[in-house]
Amino acid sequence: MKDLQPELIDFGFGDGRTPSGRSSVTSGAGTRDGGAVRARDYLKPGRARTLPVDSESFDEPSAVRPDIYSYASHHDFLRDLFTWVQSQNPKFSHRVLAKTAGFANPGFFNDIVKGRRKVNPIGLERFGRALGLEPDELEFVQCLMVYTEADEGENREIASEMLERRRKRKHFKRLKHTQSKYYLDFNYMLVRAAIEVCDFRGDYKKLGEFLIPPMAPETIKPFVRDLCEWNLVTQDANGSYRVTNAYQEPPPGLREMMLRAHKALLSQTSNLLSLVPTNKTHVSTALVTVSEGAYKEIMRYVGKFRDQLLDIVREDRNPDRVAAISIQCIPRSQKPQDSKRK
Repeated sequence: MKDLQPELIDFGFGDGRTPSGRSSVTSGAGTRDGGAVRARDYLKPGRARTLPVDSESFDEPSAVRPDIYSYASHHDFLRDLFTWVQSQNPKFSHRVLAKTAGFANPGFFNDIVKGRRKVNPIGLERFGRALGLEPDELEFVQCLMVYTEADEGENREIASEMLERRRKRKHFKRLKHTQSKYYLDFNYMLVRAAIEVCDFRGDYKKLGEFLIPPMAPETIKPFVRDLCEWNLVTQDANGSYRVTNAYQEPPPGLREMMLRAHKALLSQTSNLLSLVPTNKTHVSTALVTVSEGAYKEIMRYVGKFRDQLLDIVREDRNPDRVAAISIQCIPRSQKPQDSKRK
């Protein structure tokens, strides 16, 4: 349960805290494509950290990289990001950027940021990579473009909701493809969540008994070992095991794997109905008949409700248990044909 994809398949998120109780902010790992030169190759040693900035404050060179999540326009962000990169090394020009991104016209980027020309998603990604954006930032700049160019009305409202949903995910750590085995078995997510709220120091029997239903020590131990090997869990100097990132999300291209993980979660959760007292659970199911417009409104409401739930989780500072929350809204009939009776 926890891109331009408006609907993310989420698993393995925590409560947004480091062991000290503060929110952790991390970004996904970047890749370097085919040895291409990128903005980071032009930066001076000691890359500056990212902090929120005023998008109008880049008249002078700055040591602070623009925070993409503080922007509401891809024009403003791209302009300020280019200015920042150039302030780190004046050799990074519009001509260098165009060549790195694979465009012949060195003035194309300037036309984009001034709103004189539009760029398609592929072109925007090429410019983003050339400017050193990480994968999660590339997704967000795509969301910014969709929002900036959306027409007023329903389309802009939907784009705004998508943008805000992605903005709230800036704390998420995107896993690498080498860590994707984490999603092959739902028990990895369950054990990781248990470690996050338990003072686990190697007592596998105690950790297993904390879960519902309990897991035997010999069953739970391999999951802990793999989580440590994948650097999703680590052991501190005092012997306590800690999750390395409070929030995380899967790398792109794992939809089938994530669907299987969803199914495993639903199957395991349904088996708990006879194990957990009804006064500690909430289960609601409704089969309804709705119009196309009402169905879209329900889907949007479910998305908003899901975000509200995650806000509660994020603001909680004293978690002491693991809970499974599943939300489904699934069609159970075909879409009506034009020949539908009047």
